[in-house]
Amino acid sequence: MIAGRPAPADTVAVVVGIEDYGHPDWNVSGPALDACRIAAWLQDRGVRRSQITLLVSPVAKNRATVANLRSDGLYRPATQEAVLLALKEGLVHATGTTLVVYWCGHGVEDNNGQRLFFADSMTTREDLGVNRLLGWLADESIQLPDQLVVLDACRQLADGLRVPSVPVGFRPARRSAHRRQSLLQAVGIHELAGLAADGSGAVFTGALLTALRTMPADPWPPRVQDLAERLDLSPDGATPVTVTWQDPRHNRSSTTYGRSGPANTPAMSKDSGRPAAARVHQALRAVRRINEPKNLDDLLWQLTKKYDYDFPTIEAVTLARIVDELDGLEGGWRVLRTVCIERTDYFVPSSLAVKNLITILDELADDRGGDDADAAN
Repeated sequence: MIAGRPAPADTVAVVVGIEDYGHPDWNVSGPALDACRIAAWLQDRGVRRSQITLLVSPVAKNRATVANLRSDGLYRPATQEAVLLALKEGLVHATGTTLVVYWCGHGVEDNNGQRLFFADSMTTREDLGVNRLLGWLADESIQLPDQLVVLDACRQLADGLRVPSVPVGFRPARRSAHRRQSLLQAVGIHELAGLAADGSGAVFTGALLTALRTMPADPWPPRVQDLAERLDLSPDGATPVTVTWQDPRHNRSSTTYGRSGPANTPAMSKDSGRPAAARVHQALRAVRRINEPKNLDDLLWQLTKKYDYDFPTIEAVTLARIVDELDGLEGGWRVLRTVCIERTDYFVPSSLAVKNLITILDELADDRGGDDADAAN
């Protein structure tokens, strides 16, 4: 191991960005591009290119851009085999002072913590458990004492989503007493990570890169507390986003961001104090097809005409405004669920995001009792 103060030249990085999961309802645009940008930032800070393992699976429309961003061609698909090779064998043989792991792609949360999907999880039927990963990275066989792990992935509950995989196994860790491990997660439990509407990248990573480019060279790696304070997150709509982190002493904390930036307490919004509306809004944001303006207009028409709901005139139709109106109507969630079931062109039944939305609407309809059911008949 290289002794001394952590430095970029002595840093090893594993950078993962997954867009293509081999299924149209899973595919997204942006994470592979962000992974390339993170790798470029690491190089700009002095991390040697040979020490960066870049694993990306872009969708077809982004392959040329990825090739442009990484003209050296030194990247591989983010398959389970490639990721585990980098995280297991690759790190055991690595030497240095610092490890940086970045991951952008699909994720869920269960009783054992966050889980991340490989590009071929639908085929291998296995995924990556974050707590298992962190335990492995703390193993004494990995000689990289200072570690920063950044995860830009959803943490919606796996219950009811019919997740097609189980976490892959790691051998029990023999934890090193000299490990200093930090974790930065884009969202809190139950929350969905956002993507830019134009498919150019993830909302959190965009803010993260802006913050990283203004960070001083020292300390290295950047402290998660400092990063969280510099983030400028203004999510679409009214729903706040919670960035969570854990420092090397295992202190956990979080910051909630609303329209006006960070706040020590949950940001006030139209959904503030109304957890049902917040949950539905987050879930709807994850359904890509309904977020197009023309589809939002059609959704509003379905709710007002077909089901005879008396919505006020909405000049600028947004998800937040539709959810706000539904929350004030008896039977609103059950009617929205009916539209989700019937309009399979927008709400694709096999989509994890749609399954999560319907599960939430089922729960909310049950919570409101018989009146909600009657209102939908």
